[in-house]
Amino acid sequence: LSCGSLPERLRPGIGEPPPGMEVEVVVEDEPLGTAGAIRFAAERRVDGPFLALNGDVLGDADFGALVAAQRDRDAAAVIGLTPVDDPTRFGVVVHDAEGTVERFVEKPPSADGLGPGPWWVNAGAYALDPAVLELIPGDRMVSIEREVFPALVGRGLACVRSDGYWRDIGTLESFLSANADAVAGRVRTRLGGAPDALLVDPAARVAPDRKSTRLNSSHGYISYAVFCLKK
Repeated sequence: LSCGSLPERLRPGIGEPPPGMEVEVVVEDEPLGTAGAIRFAAERRVDGPFLALNGDVLGDADFGALVAAQRDRDAAAVIGLTPVDDPTRFGVVVHDAEGTVERFVEKPPSADGLGPGPWWVNAGAYALDPAVLELIPGDRMVSIEREVFPALVGRGLACVRSDGYWRDIGTLESFLSANADAVAGRVRTRLGGAPDALLVDPAARVAPDRKSTRLNSSHGYISYAVFCLKK
């Protein structure tokens, strides 16, 4: 887990990993960008294709499909895609019927020239060959969306569509909406969905003078989770 802020708040929440899984938290001394964070977490830790997952996304994409596409195509990188109605907040991926990426347009100002919607955008889940790490300089911030992926177009960049649940939870509003989705059962989580997703600690008490509660947004976050794949 490559962390960019307040790792001491994250470690207690991670807890004990399941049997057979090892979890390592690595902390950037300074912001490295979306590609730099992946290199920082994966370098000297992977010796084959690996998954890199954004830390601010909630979804139910089939990661096995990403892994299979990378393996079958011997691709440099495979991007997981999700459909959206507004492409301006995301990286739009223009691709052919076989899943070969033809253009990667990060946060376009409009949908002009992108064809009809819905638009398929970068969902923040990648299967990468370790050779991609060599394209990421280690001495500055590097954007995987604006630098690495555009450089890989025509050089082994592929994609896989998924139309399941997906939500960017990088803002306070979207984070709260994701919690509502989990409670309502619109996305499967360890909570199990409604009605079991509503959990209240028996010892919880509300202060008599408390009329409203604000969620503190100065929390720690995971930039990327890097998963090593073992044969």
